[in-house]
Amino acid sequence: MRVAIAAAVAIGGVWAVFLLLPAGTLVADVHYYYAWLTFEGGPHFDRALIEYPLPATLLLAIPLLGADSVDGYVIAYTTAIMVLIGLWFAILAHANRGRRVSAGALDPVIAWAFLVLATGPLIIFRFDLVPALFVGVALLLVATSPALFAHAIAWGTAMKLWPIVLIPFALADRRRWRAVGVFALSGVVFVGISALVGGVGRVFSPLAWQGARGLHTESVAASWITLARVVRPESWNASLSDNNSVDYFGPGVDVTAHVATVATVLVLGFLVVLAVRAVRNQVSDPVTIAIAAVAVISLFIASNKVFSPQYIVWILPAWTALLVLNARAEEDAVDTGWLHTQTLLLIALTVLTQLVYPTLYRYLFWEPEGVGLGVASLLLVLRNVILVAWAIAAARAAWIRTGTR
Repeated sequence: MRVAIAAAVAIGGVWAVFLLLPAGTLVADVHYYYAWLTFEGGPHFDRALIEYPLPATLLLAIPLLGADSVDGYVIAYTTAIMVLIGLWFAILAHANRGRRVSAGALDPVIAWAFLVLATGPLIIFRFDLVPALFVGVALLLVATSPALFAHAIAWGTAMKLWPIVLIPFALADRRRWRAVGVFALSGVVFVGISALVGGVGRVFSPLAWQGARGLHTESVAASWITLARVVRPESWNASLSDNNSVDYFGPGVDVTAHVATVATVLVLGFLVVLAVRAVRNQVSDPVTIAIAAVAVISLFIASNKVFSPQYIVWILPAWTALLVLNARAEEDAVDTGWLHTQTLLLIALTVLTQLVYPTLYRYLFWEPEGVGLGVASLLLVLRNVILVAWAIAAARAAWIRTGTR
């Protein structure tokens, strides 16, 4: 009953917030999915939604089976996402069953409810929850079923590419090395399906799309431009690019985008070093792997030249999975005070993200002037500063825990 109430309050609260916010841009992505999937009598999988891996496009086409209009598609799509939100409530409760929440400890179910509420309608109207849930499931399975861990990461990567960065942590325990082979085999299957259904070019289209993107206005790297625009809004233009994101154009943009790319490469280097460190010191407990996962995910978001608001969802299932794993742990448990601080900061991050998009978005980019621009810009930069601090704290914890014990 407790789980059902938490789920109902969280999902109901999200819809209540939706009624109070500008709806147009929130629903726009779902309309975009429908438009491409039905273009010229489609779906034509060789050219529909090429920014997504083809298995993700196939999944997004499923709501078409019960919809004969864009409104019907929106209803089917959002219903499916709400079911997934509720399913994660149930998975967290099941994984934490038999464990009474002690004084001072965090209840994963309640934490998930707060995070869903704080994220708002964004979690329902974007696809990013799907790969994030695969990562959350993978972390819950890493100790008990390495093969299923690898399958879940493979499925997540087939939805969006970023979950692949977590597979090196399977190497930390020799007993899990077979999981890398399982991941590789699953990857070959997904690549084969993509090539057969959409053609060879469709296999690489998500990478090409990402590589062609410019400096996204909400990225951490672009924070200096966001602040500078408050004083000189005429110096930088923020407009929709060919890659369907609002990017900056103006002085210093290209250099900043290159710096962000270098930062992302450095994050990937940190991932390799962290994985090698874990293997060398034979550190393979699930709590450490989960902390390393959230560290790498958050660093990847913070360093990237693109930071769409829904990227914050990537962290949420992994974080709540960590809360479950920590409740199970004994000698490997992490300090609950640290978990409390990081959870509160994560809630703040999601609230600020919702305030920036969609609440104050028009003041940032469509009507960049006056007090609205100043307030929205400061909130965006504050969100980015907190993200960097959160990621560094997680990375520091991962580094310490992968050291010699």
